[in-house]
Amino acid sequence: MKIFNKWRSLPQQEEQQKQQEQAQLMMRNIKEFGKYSYEQELARERSLLDQAGKMLTAFALFTAALNMLLPVVLTHATIPISKNKLICLVGIITFVLLASLVMAILAQWRYEYKGMQDGQAWYKHVKDNYQDYATQANFDRVWMEQLKELHDAIRKNNNRRATQIIASMTIFLVAVLMVALASLFTIIRFFV
Repeated sequence: MKIFNKWRSLPQQEEQQKQQEQAQLMMRNIKEFGKYSYEQELARERSLLDQAGKMLTAFALFTAALNMLLPVVLTHATIPISKNKLICLVGIITFVLLASLVMAILAQWRYEYKGMQDGQAWYKHVKDNYQDYATQANFDRVWMEQLKELHDAIRKNNNRRATQIIASMTIFLVAVLMVALASLFTIIRFFV
């Protein structure tokens, strides 16, 4: 009878082992997906920081061009509007450009976020709770929990950066359009 019971329990043990292997495989795939998603968020962070740097460069070049052009226009050109109005317009454009600069600087800010546990803390945790880490799937689950915290923090900061960069670009575009419209208005008034 004992032999018969062992034979009956053998398929159940094989089924349990298959299920455990499948669960470990699924957890490993989930871990890899989470890791890939986290790496993509890090790449997004690098891209956003790069874009903020490009906005600072655009601001510097545009401001330098305006600062070089303004004295020439004020001293040598005959323009159909008063110099006081022109200086006021330049002041407004400068204020708009400064708002764009502030948003680009804020986008490059290094926001604080929670990091992963260091190796020593992780070792102590596993040692104190070794019974909870009987399978690789348990380790993978904890890895995913830590990765999720990091991922969420970086995504939150990246979304903030993206909003600031969009604001900086929009404000910068407004300043460029103001210069273009003022130039067009001056040219039309000069020739008409």
